[in-house]
Amino acid sequence: MGILLGSFAARLGIYWAHQDFFSGISFNQLLLSEWRGLRYDLATFSLMALPPLVLIMLPGSGAFGRGLRSLGYAFLALTIAATVLFGVASTQFFAFFYRHLGVEVKTVFSDLDFILQMAFEQNLAVMVVVISGLLLALWAGVRLLPKLPMPNYGWAAYAARVLLVVLVGHFSVWGSPGRQWADPQHAFSADDLRLGQLVLNPAFAAFNNLFFPQSVDLALRGIRPSTAAGRLLDTLPDSSSAGSALLASSSNNKPNIVLVVLESWTPDFMGAFGAEHSITPNFDRIAAQGRRYQNAYANGPISIYGLQALLTGIPHLPGMPLMGFGGVETLNLEGVGAVAQQAGYDSLWAQAPRRASFNMDQLARRWGFQQIAGREDYHTPADWNKTPFGWDWPMYEYALQKFDELQRPFFATLYTAVTHVPYVKVPEIHERRPHDPDGVDGFVNTLSRADWAIGKFWQQAKRSSWHANTVYIFVSDHVVPKDMPNKTIRGRYRIPLAIVGPGIAATDDMQMASHIDVLPTIKQLATGLAEPRAERSGVLTSDGAISYWIAASNELGHYSNKPVFAVAGAAVSPEQEADYIHRLKSSYLHYLELR
Repeated sequence: MGILLGSFAARLGIYWAHQDFFSGISFNQLLLSEWRGLRYDLATFSLMALPPLVLIMLPGSGAFGRGLRSLGYAFLALTIAATVLFGVASTQFFAFFYRHLGVEVKTVFSDLDFILQMAFEQNLAVMVVVISGLLLALWAGVRLLPKLPMPNYGWAAYAARVLLVVLVGHFSVWGSPGRQWADPQHAFSADDLRLGQLVLNPAFAAFNNLFFPQSVDLALRGIRPSTAAGRLLDTLPDSSSAGSALLASSSNNKPNIVLVVLESWTPDFMGAFGAEHSITPNFDRIAAQGRRYQNAYANGPISIYGLQALLTGIPHLPGMPLMGFGGVETLNLEGVGAVAQQAGYDSLWAQAPRRASFNMDQLARRWGFQQIAGREDYHTPADWNKTPFGWDWPMYEYALQKFDELQRPFFATLYTAVTHVPYVKVPEIHERRPHDPDGVDGFVNTLSRADWAIGKFWQQAKRSSWHANTVYIFVSDHVVPKDMPNKTIRGRYRIPLAIVGPGIAATDDMQMASHIDVLPTIKQLATGLAEPRAERSGVLTSDGAISYWIAASNELGHYSNKPVFAVAGAAVSPEQEADYIHRLKSSYLHYLELR
């Protein structure tokens, strides 16, 4: 009953806390979503609580039987605690990405200390209530356990009870004969995908992705075009799903290449990308010297998605395992570091966070980087350690020193972090707004600090001997996830992308671009081989559950086994649908070919 009431309360909380997202959904629709969500609540109860009951119901008063029953109670307490904690985590995740925690649940264990710190800093009251409730329940359980009556039935009655538990579990998870089990896709049967987020149980969404993740094969089979689009698909020529170089040509002098990945930098606050009130004057001056891509989009809403596309050229799509958790690192492909190394480059991966954050030290080695550095390697004053991810300048300072030591030509990727939530309180000189560790005001302040750091890096780089023959690629991994000014699909995925260096004209480039185009661009610069720029009608991206196609005039979306829909509610022409599905299926097939 606690799980059911908790799930009911979680839906109400999500609906109340994000009324801007659920605008237009009536109270009756909310109640209907609560009713439809009962199946997911029962499925959560069955998956988490019924297995311990098999032990708890064991007959017999001997020490062995009491021990097994105690084990069952302990297992039940752990599952309930896990259900509550994952439910809370999913609810918090919703505040940033407007969906429940999905396949990203696996990253929890790689940075558990940081995640707990962030949870307490941002939601201290919620965490105190949750942990106090769990401790109170544990205390009550320990007090009541010795007083619980012993089962006074025999093994035949026990077998009947176990059979009842199995039947309850079967019908609550798999439903009636002939029905599929409680898969998250069934929550999205309504036309409005927002209702599906209300139907889903937050804890179920997390556990389902942890233990029963969707496969690439199922995701590919779940693409069902309309009849008209299906006929057009048969006429479309085969095309590569890979990215293409962003530059029309390249010189043969093998420039040094520095890829700067800007954590959460968002065009809405950058004058170089159209912001009226810029927070990044230093970066704006740098970008003014090169090519600024005004229609560049991220391949996902979180860092691990963007890093995968940047380092491998493979976009993350629904059904794909996360990079670092049985994902693209298991495929037969070379990463950006290996591409540079084969072209004769010395290479460096440096990131502001600690080396092992999100397993990036291991992944950087997998993708061919020869030297790897993290927060542990930098000169960081003691009073700077208050940020959980790290400040940008110590990384830049370290990189400047390493660039003098690396063999020429060199390729380096620098991954910033100070603009990652929770937002650290920056020195007063960089404060533009009142400090907020969780909101957009805090982001703006850290962005001001990050812009100072990149400006200082640029000024020192210009005095170096290697700078004149260095091409810089600046790109964000994603935009600020919460309280962003532009919450449309286009606004949630548009990122800053600029290339500055010798021979690169200063201009605004309006071509569609995305993360997967960066690796081919680096390859073109490193090898000196000019590849024709492939014109594209749109950019493929995904939030982990829904894939999107961002074209010049519209945005289309697709959720497993549902028809393609237009995000803004406009009609979807067969030509648009076919174009989108062709790219989507090509990307999945390319992934399968590399396995």
